Amino acid sequence: MKNLTLAALCLISFPGFAKKQDYKSPLRYQFERSYSVKNKSATEPFKIKVFIPDIVSYQNAQVVKATYSIQPNDRKSLANGMEQMTFELELAPAEQKIIQLQWEIELRGFSALETPNKQPLSAEDRERYLQPGKYYESDNAEIIEKTNAVTGGKTTEPEKMQEIFAFVRSHVAYQRFGAQTKGALFALQNGKGDCTEYAALIVAMSRAAGIPARLNGVMALKNDSGFAGTDNHNHAEVYLSDYGWVPAEATFKSLSLGEMANFEVILRRGLWTDTGTGWFSWNIATKYNKLKEIKMLGHKWRKLD
Repeated sequence: MKNLTLAALCLISFPGFAKKQDYKSPLRYQFERSYSVKNKSATEPFKIKVFIPDIVSYQNAQVVKATYSIQPNDRKSLANGMEQMTFELELAPAEQKIIQLQWEIELRGFSALETPNKQPLSAEDRERYLQPGKYYESDNAEIIEKTNAVTGGKTTEPEKMQEIFAFVRSHVAYQRFGAQTKGALFALQNGKGDCTEYAALIVAMSRAAGIPARLNGVMALKNDSGFAGTDNHNHAEVYLSDYGWVPAEATFKSLSLGEMANFEVILRRGLWTDTGTGWFSWNIATKYNKLKEIKMLGHKWRKLD
């Protein structure tokens, strides 16, 4: 991905393999994520709270079963619909604890435009997802001008989004940037980018058109089994009044606006827009802060028969 917490994003060249997949039939995966929490002190114990996002059923994904090696002490729902678990740990001197989270997930082809969902968007969320940002330069004159030209003559949100989606897909040529983030304006001006640039340009143009939009961290399960340090893909999601949140997956050429495939699962929503979308955070007494060592150990998955 494109910063220290998103280091592995778009390291897979997606457009070719998507065309070869059956992206509709239900598939089941076992998916794991692990964290190490360690006390580096040889003499002092401490208590620490660790906050970790859960995976929940959403869009094309149904969580069948969730297993945690350490049970969370609490959980809360975040504004974007994600679930955050709280783990309260007591670590003896030099002790290390591993938090292993495992889910059985069913993924299937999904089209949000075939299943209208008129769940309202709060005024606060609408404002949040319409704001310009570092990689979503929706207030930039070039992006505004291009958005107006692309959506000219269209009056409904779905019509405008179809035009934006088609423009981004045809205008941006796939080029893998790996750990770099170029953003929406770069993609518009240079006509190239990887999944982050496709998604960022859709988000920026949607926001410029007055349509709430966000970028999500996604895991694309390219193979039947695999490992990744963090989510390896991004896509955009737009809010249409008659349909709710609608995927705008421009990288995979076989998918239309509103569709998600059976090889991808959303792990984080609202990157660079929402707070609290990171993989983990913690709370610890200041005097013990330098004694802790917390690491995300990565993700593993395998397809189930």
